[in-house]
Amino acid sequence: MLRVAPSIISRDIKLIKIRDAEAALKSLVARLANTASADLALHDRIQLLKMAGKYDQILQALNSHLAESLEQQFSESELSQPDVVVAYSKQTVSALANERLPVSAKLAEANAILCRLREAKTAADQGDFQKALSVSSPVQASFCVVSLC
Repeated sequence: MLRVAPSIISRDIKLIKIRDAEAALKSLVARLANTASADLALHDRIQLLKMAGKYDQILQALNSHLAESLEQQFSESELSQPDVVVAYSKQTVSALANERLPVSAKLAEANAILCRLREAKTAADQGDFQKALSVSSPVQASFCVVSLC
């Protein structure tokens, strides 16, 4: 449940004629989340969407970010670092599942596939082609089932 922090506005809420401050705050957050620019940091956008109860849009934002990251070329120093995009995505999806929040199964499955593709790309970029193939094989199986090979 969203709580309004004590402030001048919440103290004098009657003066601005808002009957339900919590509903007004939730409505405001929902509008902000819907209009959040793609330029806004992913973490900030996800926090806004979570506060607004837009759980499928969280997965859509993560999936878009993962898909865009598949096109990026990494520098040598980036390749030696742990993949924070995949880790953040998995952590966020896990948190949504642990909280039993309603999310689309198809979006969650797409997220898992995009994470595996990102892991395979990272392994291939590092020259570990065996790992890239082993990570991507469940993805190939998923596409095979969907297209009924």
